[in-house]
Amino acid sequence: MKTTKCKTSEIITKIDDGSFNFMHEIKLNRHISITHVHKLTKKILELYDIVKDDAVVPIYIVKRDIKGTEIWYVLDGQHRVQACINIFRDKNINIELKIVFIDGNELTNEQLIKILSTFNSSTKKFSNLTYVELFSKVRPSGYKQILEHLTIDDKRKYNVTNLADIYTGSSKGLSLIKRGEKLDFISGNRRKNQFDEIVNVLPHKQYGTKSLKEITNVLIQPNYNHSLFVKRFKRFVNRFDRSIHSEKEMFNQIKSLV
Repeated sequence: MKTTKCKTSEIITKIDDGSFNFMHEIKLNRHISITHVHKLTKKILELYDIVKDDAVVPIYIVKRDIKGTEIWYVLDGQHRVQACINIFRDKNINIELKIVFIDGNELTNEQLIKILSTFNSSTKKFSNLTYVELFSKVRPSGYKQILEHLTIDDKRKYNVTNLADIYTGSSKGLSLIKRGEKLDFISGNRRKNQFDEIVNVLPHKQYGTKSLKEITNVLIQPNYNHSLFVKRFKRFVNRFDRSIHSEKEMFNQIKSLV
């Protein structure tokens, strides 16, 4: 790592000449939150009011050589950079940034995501969805499909946890997703189709998180027989739909049918 300092005006110059791009523009970081930028702007101005030109804002930057050009990407601190830019443009206050450079030429995209999540675990935490969004940019199969289900399909039916289990075939699917493990899309898609078939039989009033989770648990059993389970489940629903009054009753019954 190498550390240097520069003024906000120098950062703006590098943005204008194309030698400094925010990392989210290459789709490896989260999009900037305007609300978070406003909060940081206020805090940085409060710091400046106290220490004036001694105010220093730290950021971490990855440097990569792309076709002979050195490109900077913000690894951690993109909101702080934007706040400093706004302060310079609105109030002509030239905040100094302490930049820690990391050589990114030997880092894979997966390694960059791991570093990103490590930085953000101590500040603005990554959500489960964030991991899916990040790995959907660098993994060719599985993650994009999960993201589509979460953003396009029925949001009552799908969440990151049950889709992670479905596409990994493991009850620890969420942990595997967060590590960017390779997914078996063919098997995952088969399990998802089975999941949909079962849910379509499920009484609408029992369409809840626990029931959906238990259906997912059924699908990832090693000796799961889908045709047999669906047959039993349909028979059960037809006989007891009116007598099941809680989701707890429903998912207990689902477990007993395997």
